[in-house]
Amino acid sequence: MKKTIYIPVILAAVLSCSREETPVIVPEPLEAHREATITDILDSPAAIEGSVYVLLDDELAGKVERGTADAASLGMASMQRVFPDAGKFEPRSRDMGMHRWYDVTLPEGTTLRQAHEILSSHAHVDNVCPKFRMRRLMDNPNDTYYSLYQWHYSNVRTADVWRDYTVGSPDVIVSVVDEGVDMSHPDLADIVLAAGSNGSRNFVKSNYNITITRGDTGHGTHVAGTIAAINNNGAGCCGMAGGDAAAGKRGVRIMSCQVFEGDYSASDANFAAAIKWGADHGAVISNNSWGYTFTNEETGEIYEDTARNLFNNFSHPDEGRYTHPLKAAIDYFVKYAGYDEHGEQTGPMAGGLVFFSAGNDGDVPSIASLGAPANYSSVIAVGATNRNDIRAYYSDYGDYVDICAPGGDGLGQIFSTLPRSIAPSGYGYMLGTSMACPHVSGGAALLASYFGGPGFTAGKCREYLLEGARAITTDHNIGPLMDVYSSIEYGIMEGSGATVTLPTISTEYSGEWTLKAYGKMSATYEVRGFGITVSTEAGSPAAKWSSTGKYYTLSIDAIKADAGTYTARISATNKAGTVTLEIPYTILPNHAPTVSSPIGNLLLDRSGSAKIEVTNVFSDEDEDVLEYKVTTSGGSLDASVSNGIMTITAPNQSGLYTLTVTASDILGASVSDTFQLTVLSSSTGVIGYPNPMKDVLNVVIASTGATADIAIYGAAGGTVYKETMTMDAFTPHVIDVSGLAPGRYTLVATYDGKKYTQTLSKH
Repeated sequence: MKKTIYIPVILAAVLSCSREETPVIVPEPLEAHREATITDILDSPAAIEGSVYVLLDDELAGKVERGTADAASLGMASMQRVFPDAGKFEPRSRDMGMHRWYDVTLPEGTTLRQAHEILSSHAHVDNVCPKFRMRRLMDNPNDTYYSLYQWHYSNVRTADVWRDYTVGSPDVIVSVVDEGVDMSHPDLADIVLAAGSNGSRNFVKSNYNITITRGDTGHGTHVAGTIAAINNNGAGCCGMAGGDAAAGKRGVRIMSCQVFEGDYSASDANFAAAIKWGADHGAVISNNSWGYTFTNEETGEIYEDTARNLFNNFSHPDEGRYTHPLKAAIDYFVKYAGYDEHGEQTGPMAGGLVFFSAGNDGDVPSIASLGAPANYSSVIAVGATNRNDIRAYYSDYGDYVDICAPGGDGLGQIFSTLPRSIAPSGYGYMLGTSMACPHVSGGAALLASYFGGPGFTAGKCREYLLEGARAITTDHNIGPLMDVYSSIEYGIMEGSGATVTLPTISTEYSGEWTLKAYGKMSATYEVRGFGITVSTEAGSPAAKWSSTGKYYTLSIDAIKADAGTYTARISATNKAGTVTLEIPYTILPNHAPTVSSPIGNLLLDRSGSAKIEVTNVFSDEDEDVLEYKVTTSGGSLDASVSNGIMTITAPNQSGLYTLTVTASDILGASVSDTFQLTVLSSSTGVIGYPNPMKDVLNVVIASTGATADIAIYGAAGGTVYKETMTMDAFTPHVIDVSGLAPGRYTLVATYDGKKYTQTLSKH
């Protein structure tokens, strides 16, 4: 994407742009670290008056649940569980002590300090915790296109800055020396300074009428969107320092200094005037996504000698070899931006920063390392990377390039705002070092937003920006990649007088974890320090690391790995070295339940029922909560298990049944207990089956180990079978009846001094 300005012998070309997402402002720069005391916490204006959280011990929690203790016993007004009953997950909730947390309302007039004294002195209260208002930290702005297309912000860690430090401040003004910015664009309208004597200005026409006209490409609007498109407003895209509309936080403001209008451009001197105008009207950052071009667009001829001459002249600012209003304007901006006419600092920085695109001639090796005015020492020159943090093929390079940022290429271009007269949606893609430059201007704007104030200088901002950048692997020098989060942390350390030291990893839980085979655990580790690169190892498929800014959470789901001992690691590396924390964890083997007390065979009257507590039948080495299932063979016997009790309801007919009760743990490991059940009426005393009989007759009696006389009589009273034997209710005595003729028969069993009969038939 090129814009051309005509000056003697040399053509000037606009390069390209970029933009980023939104967060919430967090703490002031760190002073010497001091552990917060309970007095600090109770006196904090963020603490909510009138209620606290308490952790009861098991004894008192049990009494509260049984209704034998209440809030009054604690001297409080009311209380309720923080974590309601979890149903099927209640056992594991209790295992973690969740049922002991209560939300307690204080008596009227009781201060948090008084409540803390009362509750913390109670013998059965383990902990007292003040409550705080929650504030959503904006990890994911709700702008329509942010998560879809604006990959480039994660490459420079802008979202981390939004979450932990700043979203930008309207005290910071960035002048965009470029095409005019679409001042009616919904993502820009509220942040572009109105055209006038104290705001935006058209340096092509030398008036206050900012225009979008035929021949414009939308370049200036695209650049402005990358720096400051309004964030978290439910639509469009995000800007690097675009505030947080949902939270009522405004971002940085844009001053449109129009130097291109359609096919026309301002004179070379008016480019310089545009830069100076910014310094005189409140801007402390000047974004210049343009530069000289050395190619005749009609013939394709490259003016290499001219390029070298201009490069060399800009390379020697103090030797009198070359003077130019552009150099003077740059020097002026660097020296006077942020000051009023009396020499008093009125802006967020004392002095200003001027950013220039390095150039898009990288595909022309003979001039790719020559970029003026980007090579001027007072300028911060910006090279371009692609989605993989590698030099974009077109980016100019050389020792003069100070820093790089996403400019896009075929792997993904830079998405930002465009005038709706050019793109009806108001959004679109561009690529080039022009797109990289506003990323860095936006990063500097975030630094000025966070650190800005009396005594903060542009020199400090420049130092933080460059020292926080991280080295990348590239074929030619385009500087380190901007890492705005590390830049802020560098500034915090520098401001506190700290030297660069090893990072610290604070542990929420550092002991050895032991998990049941289906257990879950997680812990969060805070990693602090300057210029950190964090690496993690999970140790097994059961573990997973996730991160949110400087917080890294290790989560383990034991069911996803075999039993064994593993080690997770988190390492943090900066210039001072590497520190590693090891977190060993053991996943215990799962043990199937066992039968500890077999049920045994049962004899049941056919008009009765039986209840058996199966929790006493089975045991589990892992102390798992077991699930039970019962199956039956034959007939219409009704048997089921509920709440650990097996209920058997006899059918209204005699018979012999086999029942199997199966106990399973949460992983499906199981064991079964099988027993027999004989159902017969207490008045019958004998069962012969099947009835009608065919070849064999099975006979059982309502007794165990009794000596019985068994006889079968025909319809005429004749004896067809007779035998004396020891019998029981669970082992049928089998009689061969295949030789009997069809007809009616009588089965007679005599035992324990009584006689029992049953009518049989044979077909």
